[in-house]
Amino acid sequence: MKKIPDYILNTALTKPSFLRMIKEFEIKNVSHLVYEELRGIIKVELEELLYKIHILLQYKKKKTISINDVMFVIDEPKVILKEFNLEKCKKGENIECLYFQKTPFSDLIRLTMQDENYNYRMNKGVSILIQYYLENCLKDILKKTSIILKNKNKKILTPKDIITTMNII
Repeated sequence: MKKIPDYILNTALTKPSFLRMIKEFEIKNVSHLVYEELRGIIKVELEELLYKIHILLQYKKKKTISINDVMFVIDEPKVILKEFNLEKCKKGENIECLYFQKTPFSDLIRLTMQDENYNYRMNKGVSILIQYYLENCLKDILKKTSIILKNKNKKILTPKDIITTMNII
């Protein structure tokens, strides 16, 4: 198993994108190491999600990932479906709520699948749904982290705060 190069992660998961997401939770100061921690979280979550999809597709004896396959393996599909418009996803229309650029993120998904030796095709909209799901996971972590920061009266977000939040979840 090869390691995905850092420049791919940095291209798909940019600091300005993270900052936009972080600022949404009224966190003003961020340690420079936080970005690497968040990239690591997304990478691990992506690998876990792709593994679940891989198991499902092996069971179904399929070679193409559909939107329904992804919806089946994600943790809380009802929460995701409230805000996510499947029709726009299937048509490939621009979805305003995504923080990361779609093309580099799709490349990250494909490289992760290659890295794990998963030889599957993806239907239209699957990579957007995976991206949307992972962004929601990250937003959930940041929301809980911001609450912890406010309770502790801390002004700077550090990787330790994120790790603490991950241990609580």
